Amino acid sequence: MNAPAIKLFLAVLSLVYFGSTPRYQGQHHDGASRWGFEIGIQPSDSSNPMGQPCPAKPPLLLACPIATTSSRRRIRIVIYARFSTDQQSPRSIGDQVAMCRKHLETMGLEDAELILLNDEALSGEHAHRPGIDQVWELIESGGCDVIVAEDLSRLYRNSTQAMGLIEAAVDAGVRVIAINSHIDTNEDEERWRMGSHFASMKAEMDNAETRKRIVRAMEGLWRDGYAVGAVKPGYVRVPTVPPTDREPAKGPFRDQKDARWTPVIEHAFQTCASNNMPWVIAQYLTESGFPKSARSRVPQWTEANVIRLIRDPIYYGVEAYRKRRSVKKYKLGKSVQVPSPDDEILYRDMPHLAHLPKSLWDAANRAIDQRNVNTNPSSGNGNPLHSSNRNSRTALSEFFFCGVCDAKMYRQGNIYRCANSRHPSNIYRKNGERCWNRCVLQLETVHRNLAASIVEALVAQEGCFDALCARVIQLVEQGIPEVDRRIALMRSKETELQRNCTNLTKAIEKGGDIPQLVAQLRSREKELQENKSEIDFLVERNQRQIPKPSNEEIQHLLQTIQSELLDDFDSKAAPILKRLIDGKLRAVPYHRFDGDSLHLRAHFTLNILRLLPQEWQQLLDDRTGDDSLTNIASVSSFSMAVDLFKVPKRISYAKTMAELVVGGLSIREAGNRLGLPETTANKAFRTGRAMAERGLNDAYIKVKGMPARPGRWRPHTDRPDIFETT
Repeated sequence: MNAPAIKLFLAVLSLVYFGSTPRYQGQHHDGASRWGFEIGIQPSDSSNPMGQPCPAKPPLLLACPIATTSSRRRIRIVIYARFSTDQQSPRSIGDQVAMCRKHLETMGLEDAELILLNDEALSGEHAHRPGIDQVWELIESGGCDVIVAEDLSRLYRNSTQAMGLIEAAVDAGVRVIAINSHIDTNEDEERWRMGSHFASMKAEMDNAETRKRIVRAMEGLWRDGYAVGAVKPGYVRVPTVPPTDREPAKGPFRDQKDARWTPVIEHAFQTCASNNMPWVIAQYLTESGFPKSARSRVPQWTEANVIRLIRDPIYYGVEAYRKRRSVKKYKLGKSVQVPSPDDEILYRDMPHLAHLPKSLWDAANRAIDQRNVNTNPSSGNGNPLHSSNRNSRTALSEFFFCGVCDAKMYRQGNIYRCANSRHPSNIYRKNGERCWNRCVLQLETVHRNLAASIVEALVAQEGCFDALCARVIQLVEQGIPEVDRRIALMRSKETELQRNCTNLTKAIEKGGDIPQLVAQLRSREKELQENKSEIDFLVERNQRQIPKPSNEEIQHLLQTIQSELLDDFDSKAAPILKRLIDGKLRAVPYHRFDGDSLHLRAHFTLNILRLLPQEWQQLLDDRTGDDSLTNIASVSSFSMAVDLFKVPKRISYAKTMAELVVGGLSIREAGNRLGLPETTANKAFRTGRAMAERGLNDAYIKVKGMPARPGRWRPHTDRPDIFETT
């Protein structure tokens, strides 16, 4: 049975049950809340057992008076009101309450305790709302005697939920009145139950039909090229009918590109294409004041917002609609958004809305696709980071790894530790073994030592930057013939891929091994699309004007980087370290030569060329075969080892103290020259002498395998210590 037939059926039944004059019931409730009021349409000379006549011509069906038979307390009446969306008038609540008050007056109300409850801008399909939840609490706690609403749909637009509330109220001795729905539970059970079922089903069906009309209207707007949905960041919505002196602007509306934000959007996509972390882009967008969607709850950009921005094809001129669809959860009465099937998503070309070329959009999306993803995920207790208070937005979260098992060094509060060093029941590893590297690093010490060491290395390489800038200026003037050669090679590859796609299509038409051929065709088509995007990106980049660097720009760049590394390591150093460090930063265990304790040092490769602006780096990448750049590149990239712990003074000054004493100074004189107390000077001299006797230049020795007794830990095995002494 279709929807119109169901509505006709309900209308006929409503006429049968509500078209005749109801009979006078004269029922009363007993107990502590004993009160009586009679409902029905009677002649003017009739009266109820309480001696109060009914009005001769009541305005509504429910019009007999309410009176109390007990003087111990007043009747407690709940008036509930609701409207659905914030686009409706807020006056609706007051109007509903006024209507309920007026109706209560016609029923002879003289003295009662009124409880006003409401829900503003909330759908009646929602099972839980602040106002309706309070109604439930009053029913269950015996805190009310009557519930009055304008109609049943104000309580719920879900038949199951509405009947549940009414039945719970009747069981608790609470009378329910829905004025316009002609529902009163003081009537006979058959009547109010049947009427409630019809009214609630009609309210639910009305909402369903309204949704269908909205979907039809939205699809019509989409088909005709008008704006649909919320305004995207970087766009403005313009009405097709401009405002006049008498009337405001009217729709339908169209979206236009806001050119003020084009540089910000381009920079965000370029930053993403350079493999920077999403939260770095989020910080930039927030600081730039880039507006978010009108539906956003907070003005700050988040990682999820950035991913959604990068994934949206509207920024290169293709708009998508119905990428997600609503699925109703009947238990909650709410709808959740789920991805739509590919064949249900609609697209339309909107070139006037493009902020950037498709090649840049493709490059940014490839960078997101290639991000490190856990290929063997586990949840709950099986995850190595379970129950850890980890902050993923630390400067080292992307590339800080254990030098023993290659697991991440994660942040837990103010410390770093290996993710696989926890109890075996809380980890998931392929070999099932627990990492023996259980050294705990203090976050403040790690950040301070790394920042100081990197800044020192940058200061020492200023001469390299000067030589590099001079060479970059020459390259800018000469052009980039290598890019033209790459474009030519990729065009020839494009021709070959097109030929392969044509041959596969012909083979499918002849009826060959269709599943295998279709898979090959899809693979070739994907390669062809990627090849075209790469060509477009190279052509666009080759036409772009590359600014010539200057020594002043380089000096300002170095000073800015140094100040940011030393200022706030967590919030400002992340993008700098992402560019500077090649590969991973590994925490490698070391053993002190005169003790059992283990310590960690950071091993990484620093490439200062990557600090250059993105246009300059691309220029250098295109000229990798240039001999003049090879020497500069070899000097600018070097390995570093940084202590991730606080080195004792007796170790730091050991070698210097030994050299000064051998040179003829006393221990006290050498200590005074270095500013060391006498006790520390003596310890430093003895340590330096012991290192000299063993032929060691470094007090810490790299550990090649798990020690038999690593410091304060319990022994794991009987294996002897294995140290690397060279």
